[in-house]
This record gives sequence, structure tokens and C-alpha cells, in this order.
Amino acid sequence: MNALSATHQKAISGVEAYLTDFFEQSIANSEAIDPSYARLWQNIRGVTMAGGKRLRPYLVLLSYSLNENGGDIVPVATAYELLQA
Repeated sequence: MNALSATHQKAISGVEAYLTDFFEQSIANSEAIDPSYARLWQNIRGVTMAGGKRLRPYLVLLSYSLNENGGDIVPVATAYELLQA
């Protein structure tokens, strides 16, 4: 069970970092368009980053590790989390 916990924690860290970068860039880009658009992105970030186990991205990463063929899967795992948020 400890191996799963370490893998899950690694998945969470990667997804959290990707989400943070994604939202920082999205908010910065939206501020150039309109302040209300930036507030929309800030609200989406608040809902998404509120917490959780990040089980969906973990399952994507775990599945990918069983049949790895190279490439970065963290963006795909993060997309699953954003889709559900």
C-alpha cells in the first residue's frame, strides 16, 4: 500500500504543479482581454484547486505506466481533472 501512496502523491504533485502553471497563464492572458474575464478564470481556479484526492489523474497516470510508450502524460491527466471540475 505504501507504493501506491507514494505513486499517488507523485501524481498529485505533478498535476497540482501543472494546474498552477495553467491557471497562472490563463489568468494573465485573460487580464489583457478584460478584468471580468480574469475573474472568471480566478473562480475556476478556486473551484479546481479547492482540494481533493485527484483520483482521476492518478488513475490516468497509473494506467499509462502499465503501457508506457514515452511522452508526458501529466497534461492528459490534468485535463481529466479539469473536465470533472
